Amino acid sequence: PKTERMANVMETENVPSSSTPSEIKLKEVNLYGGTFRAKIPEGMKDISEIRQVPNHQEFYADLDSGLSTIIEMNELQKQVKDEAAAAFFFENLAKDNDAKAAAISKQG
Repeated sequence: PKTERMANVMETENVPSSSTPSEIKLKEVNLYGGTFRAKIPEGMKDISEIRQVPNHQEFYADLDSGLSTIIEMNELQKQVKDEAAAAFFFENLAKDNDAKAAAISKQG
């Protein structure tokens, strides 16, 4: 059930798929060996075909524009409440990458 909810979140709804220049054409890709599927812009390439990508990541990029999407699978941290999970993993990632600064902005 939790896996199904995560997969549903990754599906993109109501995103234009026509060929007009102002709209983005999407393609569906399998993630983590087909466990999940996501829709990403057609021009994005699977970077694991070019270089090594860690097993817990899926990395797609448009080599012409520099636009990229990285999807990362994180291990459940039982001590972290669901509503604090995003901040926990973001701060952990920033620390692991020796970030000089990291901030989470909230809108609305």
